[in-house]
This record gives sequence, C-alpha cells and structure tokens, in this order.
Amino acid sequence: MILGIGFNKISAEKKKMAADKLQVNNNVEIRNIEKAEIGGAKKETEGIKVTFAFKTSYSPSIGEILLEGELVAVEDKKVAEEALKEWKKNKTLSKELLREVMDSILARATIEAVVISREISLPPPIPFPKVSDRQDKPVQPNQPYIG
Repeated sequence: MILGIGFNKISAEKKKMAADKLQVNNNVEIRNIEKAEIGGAKKETEGIKVTFAFKTSYSPSIGEILLEGELVAVEDKKVAEEALKEWKKNKTLSKELLREVMDSILARATIEAVVISREISLPPPIPFPKVSDRQDKPVQPNQPYIG
C-alpha cells in the first residue's frame, strides 16, 4: 500500500518554441529501493522507500521537465524483504509491486508535469481529450500534437 509520494527536486527548462511536429516522451527511472522506518506500522508489515526520477523530454529538443522524489509504501514483511533482496541482487521488482509503484509515480508526476509545462509554456506531457464531430476521424493515439 502506497503511503505517499513527494518530490525533492523539480527542474524545468524551455529552450525554444514548440515545433509543428513534436514527440513527447515520459520516462520513469527507479533509482533505489531501501527499507523505510514507519512509526505505528503493524509488526507483520515493513516500509520501503523508492527513490525515482520522472523525465518529460521533447523531440525536437525544445525543453525538458525533471522531477526527482521518493515514494513510501507499506507491504507485508515477506513481500518487502523479498523486494529489498531482489533489488539489491538484480535491480528489479516483482511485477505486482512494480505495477503498484509505477502507477502511483506516473499518476502523481504526470499531474505535476502538466502544471509545470503550463508555467513555462511547454506542451503538456500528455494529450488532452478533444471534442470532434461524428463525421471526423478519431485522433490516432500516436499522432503528434502541440497541446
């Protein structure tokens, strides 16, 4: 169970105006996982802290948004110990834990990146829904956009 996510570094840079054809790429990098001391947690649970970076980049290179932070989760003691062991050995996580962690990071970081992109006049990191007539073709998922 995810207890919280916080950012300890927020960086954004706009290099030039947006181009007509633009690709937006979002990437999450899990940098480290370690044990987290959680006061009041049940004896059969253990806390883990995930250090991460979320980066929005644009092609052509018109700017960049970088968010670094930490996620804290409480898991069953066995699950947490296995996650810490697997990370130390192979720098990987189980599919279930990875999905939980990545979904939480993406949800929080994407919202923050949308706000930051607006503040420095970069296109948003995700496409927003658009209203269209029924006769119009639907927007293709990988179609370039400026926002």
